[in-house]
Amino acid sequence: MKIIEFSDSHLGKEQSSESNMGKLLDIVTGEKPDLLIGNGDIVDLWRSKEEEIEKNSLVRRLKELSGKMETVFIVGNHDFNHKVLGRLFPNANEIALSFCVEGFWFEHGHLKDFVWQGIGILRPIFDAHPEWAHWIFNHLYQPWRDKLRRNPGEQKLKVRELRVKNAVKAEERDFAYRQYARTIWYRTLSFADWKQGKVTEGIVIGHDHSAGSWIQGSKPYLWNGGSVRDDGTYLEIIDGVPEVKKV
Repeated sequence: MKIIEFSDSHLGKEQSSESNMGKLLDIVTGEKPDLLIGNGDIVDLWRSKEEEIEKNSLVRRLKELSGKMETVFIVGNHDFNHKVLGRLFPNANEIALSFCVEGFWFEHGHLKDFVWQGIGILRPIFDAHPEWAHWIFNHLYQPWRDKLRRNPGEQKLKVRELRVKNAVKAEERDFAYRQYARTIWYRTLSFADWKQGKVTEGIVIGHDHSAGSWIQGSKPYLWNGGSVRDDGTYLEIIDGVPEVKKV
């Protein structure tokens, strides 16, 4: 089975067909994967209206492709409205908060930014019922963001920022980033139904606009599919073997 996963295309108003996303759509059209996964922040409802996004030629191309192959779109913090994604991509096989296939768990990763993740009393509750966490994000946290005109996507973990800022040597910066990656891995793994053996190969996230694999000492691995908009990276999985590629 061949899977192509991309994240963080942030499609809004019209974008050039020569953009990274345009090049990725050319690759998908040519390679015809068995499954195409948009792992969150496919569109950008924070900066563009649905009517503007619908006119984007790349959105129309993606809509057309979703009618020709198996396609799953995962909700991120910038395309948080399930109904809008459903209207923009009516041919998609599934629009979900997370998705599991062939031992790989796909989730955008924005829920790690929640303050309550560090509260000991609440974490076991949300670990057992991740759908509650998603509901709170969509119905409470996101409306607050709208009213206060805040962009939580720009907020970073201060501990990680300080460690990287104060790190002098490259290996220290790398260590700080790997520690940060582990927090994502444990957070997402707690959401995944790993106890039933569904997640055996890897966890694939987006959100941080970076690409690579950090957790490889033991399965499941942690992979970040990168940002197709910013640096043209995406993840290709062929028969269970993942590889970060560039357009």
